[in-house]
Amino acid sequence: RAQELKDAKEYVRGKTLLAMEDSFARAEWYGQTTLFHEKEKTIEGYLKEIAEVRMKDVEQVAQEMLRSTKLTIAAIGPYANKEALKKSAGLSSRFTI
Repeated sequence: RAQELKDAKEYVRGKTLLAMEDSFARAEWYGQTTLFHEKEKTIEGYLKEIAEVRMKDVEQVAQEMLRSTKLTIAAIGPYANKEALKKSAGLSSRFTI
């Protein structure tokens, strides 16, 4: 898991640095940070934040995002009832529809 986190951080860093070689992408970055953040974020600051991410941070976010009460499902099909949909989707009985 530690290697996966390291690889992910290196991927984000590389992708960000490559994207910032484009002047439009750089302008968009600074425009968005000015509009949507209280404090303007620099690219260097963003990369520092990414470098500081730890496995416990990832686990904490995953636990929050993957709570069954926050999951959403959309389905199209001729389902006779909710139970048929749950069975088809492979959902356990603890999920409510």
